[in-house]
Amino acid sequence: MNVILVGMNHKTAPLEIRERLSFACGDGVRPLEEILSAPAVKEALYLSTCNRVEVLARAEDMEEAIARVKAFILRHGNLDAAELEKCLYVYCGSDAVRHLFRVTSSLDSMVMGEPQILGQMKEAYRDCVEQKASGIILNKLLHSAFRAAKRVRTPCR
Repeated sequence: MNVILVGMNHKTAPLEIRERLSFACGDGVRPLEEILSAPAVKEALYLSTCNRVEVLARAEDMEEAIARVKAFILRHGNLDAAELEKCLYVYCGSDAVRHLFRVTSSLDSMVMGEPQILGQMKEAYRDCVEQKASGIILNKLLHSAFRAAKRVRTPCR
């Protein structure tokens, strides 16, 4: 499965760097449109919150897709390459899927179990669908992640 996840969060990047990227993408920038302009990227989801900025993508060429997503973050975050590399994490294949499930289930949050991230992820997915940036792979992955998040939050009986 050619799925990648490139991002930064509260553990890897200071707030001022995350804010720079978040604000830059709020100023008329259409992240999904720009990310999908790379031939290597076939589907994409862009998540930006106060604690994380992540791009989940299905890639035809994983190395090229990772390079294009990094270039997008570098350009819009007004970062230099060395600063960016210190802050980013990159996951591929099953590691990307595992990270997606941990984020959606709020297991990778500052406050484990907080409910906001699920709503933020659903909103990012809605944007993804509206902009026709998702396809079979991301649709299945995200619906599975939402089901898992629901199970994590449902008390055992």
